[in-house]
This record gives sequence, structure tokens and C-alpha cells, in this order.
Amino acid sequence: MSEIVRYQEAMILEEVEPEIRVLDPRQTQFISDTSSQHRASLLSTESVLRDVPPPVDGLYIGPEALEQLLPKAVDAVKRRLEADRAELGPKLNNEFERLEARRLEHIESLIEHRRDPRAELTTADESFLQVIASVVGGAA
Repeated sequence: MSEIVRYQEAMILEEVEPEIRVLDPRQTQFISDTSSQHRASLLSTESVLRDVPPPVDGLYIGPEALEQLLPKAVDAVKRRLEADRAELGPKLNNEFERLEARRLEHIESLIEHRRDPRAELTTADESFLQVIASVVGGAA
């Protein structure tokens, strides 16, 4: 067990766990696990091991680290994002077309009334935010 807990830091809040006592490892004794198929020992060891990184050889750095360790999970997420993009794409295109048509109508009406067509136009960023808000909000 010493390999599992060696170099591990622990913080104990005495208000929460007043019964914790620091033991000298030289004065401890091992006891037998009498549970069926050593179930208690295995659960204890497993709970400690869950707090450490996967035991793999190699160094993983950067945003691709998780992708290298869990390629199947990353592939599933990518497929889901592609499906969402395929579903959202036509909605965005329709909203952009509708917004552009409204903008052109607005410019025409401003020109007809001999007003400066740039006076009441929104910026591209504002238009994009309006489109996203209408798509995400479910507005038609």
C-alpha cells in the first residue's frame, strides 16, 4: 500500500473529522480483510486509484491530451457536434437571408424618403447577434 499513498498530500478538517489520528507507519499493523473475495480492500484501493491519472506511458500535453487518451469519447462528441451543425446550419442560413431581406427593404424605404441610408443601419456584429438570438431562442 505504501506505493499508493507515498508522496500524497492530505488536508484534514478537524471540525469535520475530529476522530482522525496521525499514525506512525512503523507502529501500524496490517490486518486481514475477511470480506468476501477481499471486497473491502479492493474498494478501498480502487477509491484511491480513481484520484490519479490513467496509468499510461508517455507524456500528454496541450488540448489534444484528452483526445489522445480517450479517442472514442472524442469521436462521439465530434459526431454529435457535426449533427448539431447540420441541424443548425439551415436555420442560420434562413435567418441570415431573412435579415438581409429586411435590411434591403429598410434601405429602400430610407432612400425613398430621401434619408441617408447609413443612418439607421446596424453593424454586422449586431445583426449576427440578432440572428443567433432568434435561432437559439426558437423565434421564427
